[in-house]
Amino acid sequence: MTSFVLKIIAVISMFLDHLGDCIYGGFNSFNYIGRLAFPIFAFQISEGYLHTKDLKKYFLRLFAFALISQIPFMLFTSILDSSFHLNIFFTLLLGLLAILIYDKVKNKIIGILSFFLLCIIAELIHVDYGYFGILIIFIFYKI
Repeated sequence: MTSFVLKIIAVISMFLDHLGDCIYGGFNSFNYIGRLAFPIFAFQISEGYLHTKDLKKYFLRLFAFALISQIPFMLFTSILDSSFHLNIFFTLLLGLLAILIYDKVKNKIIGILSFFLLCIIAELIHVDYGYFGILIIFIFYKI
């Protein structure tokens, strides 16, 4: 299966998840289908890190999408929940950063500590999926 096909599956899955939220307002059967999206996106981030030609542009694109999509994300989630969260692009960005730091530091203990620090930061700034999202991205990178 190609990367493009995986992205299409993830986008359709995510759309159904959000559609279910709009229609039913809480957890529903659409969410079961929608939960396929994040693992696919997490896998794509780890693969993107390994195969990108320009890591700086990759980071900048993720950050730009994170900023652009934050306002619609906040508008949508404010209907369902009054708490503040950062969208999934921030999770993907922190996961990519965790992989980069781990990969580039010579001392792997410092790399692991950096990973845990980014997990703590993810929880403190309330990114979607929190530390679990960073962990999934990192696991896909390591396997």
